[in-house]
Amino acid sequence: MKNQNEKYCNECAAIISKNAYICPHCGVKQSGVNIDTERLAESAKVGTFTVVLLLLVFIRGVARVSIPLFIIGGAASAAYYYYDMQKNSYSEDDFYVSVIVMIIVPIIGYFISLITTKILRKLNYQG
Repeated sequence: MKNQNEKYCNECAAIISKNAYICPHCGVKQSGVNIDTERLAESAKVGTFTVVLLLLVFIRGVARVSIPLFIIGGAASAAYYYYDMQKNSYSEDDFYVSVIVMIIVPIIGYFISLITTKILRKLNYQG
């Protein structure tokens, strides 16, 4: 038995919400139902904004964590290659690559962190 907030589907006669745009049982569009397109568009904007915000926060977090990790890891690998170079088991190229990684990657991480922080401030994110 239907109540005042329900109606019968135009196609399958199932009891559905009075505001249903599509019948959840048969999937047929209901006639006479208006969708608030402005509210629907605003909802999509909020959802997209939330995803972008979460992505920026994640990228900023990864960039901030990577800075000390690459410095420590690069220094450790540079020291390892430096001491093993004396035994001629590694080439100088390995040492220089680890030094470059130790210097360049944290700088890139720092700039990514700065850029994402500026974007988040423009979006009035407090976090």
